[in-house]
Amino acid sequence: MFGSALDCRVDNPDDVDRSVPGDLDVAVRFEPTASHRGDVLKLLNDPYEMTGSERVDVMVLNRAGPVAREQALVRGRPFFQRGVGSFTNAQITAIMERLDTDHLRRLDLELMAE
Repeated sequence: MFGSALDCRVDNPDDVDRSVPGDLDVAVRFEPTASHRGDVLKLLNDPYEMTGSERVDVMVLNRAGPVAREQALVRGRPFFQRGVGSFTNAQITAIMERLDTDHLRRLDLELMAE
């Protein structure tokens, strides 16, 4: 889970902007060999059944860009990991990939500015 649900502050109810999350952001990473079409639909349905809210966003980390993947993994909290250290390894990989591709994003911005 990542995003506004984690940023929610229940300790200060006067902070209206942060006391209620806007939605539930869930990130999932599938095994490379897995067929995950049905799994994504289940991921949309399970949080709805648990929370009663349709405001659920699912990010499939296998398909996300490097910046989004890093943000979800570094700012998020895991609910399940297949093996000990797999979440940490995914975080490190996402950070390194984002760093390795920073120059390409800067180049794109320079080209768009021309």
